[in-house]
Amino acid sequence: MTVAFIGLLILVIMVKTLQILGFVLAVISTGLIANRLGFTFSKNEKATLSTNVAVGFIWLIAISQLVLVPMVMYNLSVTVATIVWWIIFLAIIVLSFIFCRNEFKDLFLGTANGVKTFFVEKRCGGVYGILATALIALQLIGSLALYHYDDDDAIYVTTVASNLQSNHFLRIYGQTGEETSLWSMSEYLTNGWYDFLTVVANSTRIHPATLMHFVLPVILLALSYTVYYVLAKLVIKKEEQRYLFFVFLSIVNILNNVSTHTSSSVLLMRIHQGKAMFANIVVPVMFCIFYVMWEEYENKKLVWMLVSANMCACAFTTSGLVFGAILTVVYGVLIAVNKRKFSLCFLTALTVMPNVIYGAIYIIQRNLEVWS
Repeated sequence: MTVAFIGLLILVIMVKTLQILGFVLAVISTGLIANRLGFTFSKNEKATLSTNVAVGFIWLIAISQLVLVPMVMYNLSVTVATIVWWIIFLAIIVLSFIFCRNEFKDLFLGTANGVKTFFVEKRCGGVYGILATALIALQLIGSLALYHYDDDDAIYVTTVASNLQSNHFLRIYGQTGEETSLWSMSEYLTNGWYDFLTVVANSTRIHPATLMHFVLPVILLALSYTVYYVLAKLVIKKEEQRYLFFVFLSIVNILNNVSTHTSSSVLLMRIHQGKAMFANIVVPVMFCIFYVMWEEYENKKLVWMLVSANMCACAFTTSGLVFGAILTVVYGVLIAVNKRKFSLCFLTALTVMPNVIYGAIYIIQRNLEVWS
């Protein structure tokens, strides 16, 4: 009996792991398609695993926002939304295997060679490389024990759980458990991150509390450091200095846990929440795009990367909708003035159209809620 139970437990863990890997494959495939189309950070950079994952995740969330929010507004069920989401991303996975076979091969060989160089040949970046790896590993382990239950944690878990229970999005107010209308949930209507988490939980059949406190912290924290690694590769040319940067960043994050609202605290304890995702993933991605735009300001495909980043900002948090637009406009105008290329101001205006549209929906919705 004990052996059968252990065997069943191992089988369940394997199935859940494969389901999570399905989402990882969707991220990688989306990144490969985006890179093939030129919708990435730099037209001159060969796609590495880190760049591919960063770009793929941004595009995956942007597409999910574009697909799921209208489905929520049309009051379609969670089951229908999950099926449609998977049809779209299975199509992307199939297309990536058809058109990006060589890129898959290069990605695999490049990653294998990087792992061999780092571990087998013991070229670990010296003391800084070993220390950075140890500190990041410590944070990954600590993220499983440091989640906390205050602030927005309850609303995320209960909203996703209520969505699954009712099989509809935003029909039950997570903080009170009372039934409500979709249009009275204006604060969450344009935030596709809730919808994406619901699709993930519905696909994997993992309880939202387990998903957000045990599965996602490690994955999203690793993703955040992956994005910072992409930024470090762009800005810092010497490998040893990159590792020193990660040592400094890790120490700041570990020691800056002085309240529940610092960027370090939300990274280590609340990474599954939208504000943390915006601060620790979207903002560094935007800095990557702006850094490349400074040199490749005539690369019009970078505009699409900015659009996807702003879509993510809208998906994660309403404040990200505002701050993402401000960050884009400030840097866009700065680059336009510096390069004497004032057509960039028009392109910058186009990149914040998602923020304008979702902002208008939010304002109209909020006023309707007040008047009703």
